[in-house]
Amino acid sequence: MNDHGLKVSDIAEIRYEEPPIGFGRHLDGVQAVAMDVFKESTANTVDVVRAVMKVITQDIDKDPLLKGMKLFTFDDQAKQITTGIDSLRYAGILGALFAVMVLYYFLRRLDSTLIVSFSIPFSVIAACGLMYFMGRTLNVLSMCGLMLGIGMLVDDAIVVLESIDRKRRTVGDPHQAALVGAREVTMAVTCSTLTTIIVFLPLVVGASTELTTWLKEVGLSISISLACSLFSSLTLIPLMSAQWLRRRPAAQPKSLAWLEERYAGALGWTLRHKAWTLLVVIAGLVVGIVPFMAGLVNTAQFAATSNKRLFLQYEFADFVYKSDAERAVDAAEAYFRANKEKLFIDSVYSVYGENEAHTILTMARDDLGDEQVKELRKAIRTGLPQVPGARIFFAEEAEVGGNSTYFAVKFFGHDSGVLTKLADEAARRLGTVDGVQDITSSLNKGRNEIQVVMDRDKALRAGLTAEDISQIFQFTLGGMRLQRFNTGDREVETWLELRQIDRENLQDLRKLQIGPPDRPVLLGDIASFQVVRRADQIARENRKVRVAVNATYEGKNWDKTKKEIEGLMNAFDLPPGYTWSWDDKILEQGEENQQMGINFLLALVLVYLAMASLFESMAQPFAILFSIPFALPGAAWLLAATRTPFNIMAQIGLLMLIGIVVKNGIVLLDHMNQLRRAGLGRDDAILQAGRDRLRAVLMTALTAIVGLIPLALGRSSVGDAYYYPLARTVIGGLASSTVLTLIVLPYINIGVEAVATWGRNLWRASDPRPVVADRLPHIESIPG
Repeated sequence: MNDHGLKVSDIAEIRYEEPPIGFGRHLDGVQAVAMDVFKESTANTVDVVRAVMKVITQDIDKDPLLKGMKLFTFDDQAKQITTGIDSLRYAGILGALFAVMVLYYFLRRLDSTLIVSFSIPFSVIAACGLMYFMGRTLNVLSMCGLMLGIGMLVDDAIVVLESIDRKRRTVGDPHQAALVGAREVTMAVTCSTLTTIIVFLPLVVGASTELTTWLKEVGLSISISLACSLFSSLTLIPLMSAQWLRRRPAAQPKSLAWLEERYAGALGWTLRHKAWTLLVVIAGLVVGIVPFMAGLVNTAQFAATSNKRLFLQYEFADFVYKSDAERAVDAAEAYFRANKEKLFIDSVYSVYGENEAHTILTMARDDLGDEQVKELRKAIRTGLPQVPGARIFFAEEAEVGGNSTYFAVKFFGHDSGVLTKLADEAARRLGTVDGVQDITSSLNKGRNEIQVVMDRDKALRAGLTAEDISQIFQFTLGGMRLQRFNTGDREVETWLELRQIDRENLQDLRKLQIGPPDRPVLLGDIASFQVVRRADQIARENRKVRVAVNATYEGKNWDKTKKEIEGLMNAFDLPPGYTWSWDDKILEQGEENQQMGINFLLALVLVYLAMASLFESMAQPFAILFSIPFALPGAAWLLAATRTPFNIMAQIGLLMLIGIVVKNGIVLLDHMNQLRRAGLGRDDAILQAGRDRLRAVLMTALTAIVGLIPLALGRSSVGDAYYYPLARTVIGGLASSTVLTLIVLPYINIGVEAVATWGRNLWRASDPRPVVADRLPHIESIPG
């Protein structure tokens, strides 16, 4: 280094080593290395994952240099996709077989059953072809729509074939029977299919949210498949019936004949006892809301999701180095390893670094219910040992975590000091709310800082500027990057820095010599030192400083608790320019709920307009709309009996029911109107229409129900959301609405007609122009 032979090794330590890594990882208590694999935007996820797994199993596992290494696949997106598609395919095939069995029981002819069953593969294949030409892909969401519609794909075919079958009993020519039978129900099946498709129209043209974007894909595939089913029912089914069904229809089962007689008796009773029938209607509606009012049904929006992992976060009272964070992680992992079986833990994965650490628990079971997971979290909170200087809590996002709600309240302003006080007080107030756990503030992640305040006069006398001192600090605490050292075959990074023992505490900084070599000065002589608490980052939103207080709600009534929290936050005497708000996820949930409500109302209006065009009446569609609440008793009590939450999937099922349950009413009232136009009296037309359409209504309802049974009992899912709440909601709602529609709808239609007639008479009576009755021909009243 100089003429006296001074070497670098005489005054410094020289080491050749890997640079320190800023974070570490543990997997089941041992050191781990993680690697993320990302695909190109145009690449197929499943193909990429399979290629990666092939490299792992064939190359890495067999490499002798890696013997003893354990490979753990933390997240496999391809497995989620293939598992979801396989479960949907299985549920769809099984549901289709169940639907065919129901058809055979009612039709008792193999040829008739095959004709109707032909609608299922035809509709699915045709829908896939149309989606291909539309530029759509067959993904998990579109397959979900196809599988949900499996049981409904035969509805139109059943109504058409049943009408042809009845005509075949009185008309000898099979071609004539097919032509007349199909013509009688053309408008009914067209309208009933349109009502189901129309339900999804608000999702397609309405405001886009994360939920509606998901529903658009599902609704589009359902709508396309039902449109293909309608086309085959009005064209292929009559053609095949005319060619294949040349022999006389088989006699209907005795059980169905017995049921038909009992149904006609019940229908006649409703016409004779209108007051009692009204009580039945009111009782049915009251019974439908009892499970919700009594709290028998959990209404958490994101309940019934896959509980595969639990996420823990560490909060340190002061700044900690990586080694300190690792010691806290070791203490927590020791507890998890000791209670692995008790807590259903499969693996424990931790990531730690300076002033931060996270632990992810992968569950050994993927069928844990929301209440079981809630009890696990409670047990972990109680049993987890206290780590000095660290707080360990559960941290999730607002839309995951079963029936627990992860939320945050945010404060906005300009002064971080004021926001800190507001956040501390908000955390204290949240701690008084029952069920609120894991309260933490974004400012709690701050750290202690050493502020160096320079005496300008002393520094100038020593010939030093603020820039000189800043550069000295940069070298002292961070080191200096030198030019690359050429080893002959490659270049390596070189750094010059002080030893760790020379910069461990505040006294080392005070003794730091700065200035020219002939007139050195100690840093402590020209500067003072202060230890202050600072946030490690300052978050801004809409040009204001933002502080968030995060927490978890583990109770059962989030809506009530939300109002209580809003009251506590509104009670703040905020300074001018300071505001508070919920976090974005909670706000999005409120917007999604509001959007779902708007979609329900729009769906009702569009369904009404479609039925009004069919019946050419403004009154009769109201009678059919009254059948929609009939779905509530079955859906509510089935959810309560199976302890299924009324989550976002169940809400989608309720939306679908609007279009499904009106089908039976349309078919029934359309045939009743045809009979009345043919000259039958009102009561006789009601009884005859009930008898004629009973088999078709039962077949359409049962095929839809049994088609959804595999989804209702299975664990098919899209991502972490299971389908079974949706399937159970549709099954229960369709069952109760079918029974009540068959029995009560004619009675309701009579009442609606009476109100409509009274309204027309009142309107005519209010007309000041005289009515010349004797000049008008007598016209019998037509329904509507």
